[in-house]
Amino acid sequence: MPTTARTILRTTALFAAIVFFSADAFAIAKSCKGKPRADRTASDAFFQTYLPQYTMGECMVRLKLSIHEGVNTSKAEYEIAKEFRYYLYTHKPKAAAHYFEPGADGYHYLMYVNGCPNRYAITQSMIEAVTPCFEGEAKIEMIKTPVEAGPKTFEPTTMEWTDSNPE
Repeated sequence: MPTTARTILRTTALFAAIVFFSADAFAIAKSCKGKPRADRTASDAFFQTYLPQYTMGECMVRLKLSIHEGVNTSKAEYEIAKEFRYYLYTHKPKAAAHYFEPGADGYHYLMYVNGCPNRYAITQSMIEAVTPCFEGEAKIEMIKTPVEAGPKTFEPTTMEWTDSNPE
């Protein structure tokens, strides 16, 4: 193969690789996926001396997830949970949301263990921060109504709340 043809072929292949990887890098940056793990040192330190001070109902937030058609639901839920953890460890490490779980009623629930009186404001800020990550994949809405933990919603079996009822 003549040198010119080889050079053109290599340049074309290099250009295609740059375009392919640039598009991939752009998609990852746009979706927020691929971030390094958030530093959870402050959150871990908080739990060293944590004592329950709120009830489960004072700490629950109900969320409605609308996963778009064609999107893998379990993968989207996993990615949303990961982005929520990243946000909390980075911005509100002492709020310490422990759960992002589907309830029996079709909604998802966040359970905070601290900062519960500010749970709606924290959740709203978090939703606003992560929503661009899931454009075209999912819509996340907060339902601002009191929630009671139980079999119809979500009831964790750990000891982080004053009314915890472990198994």
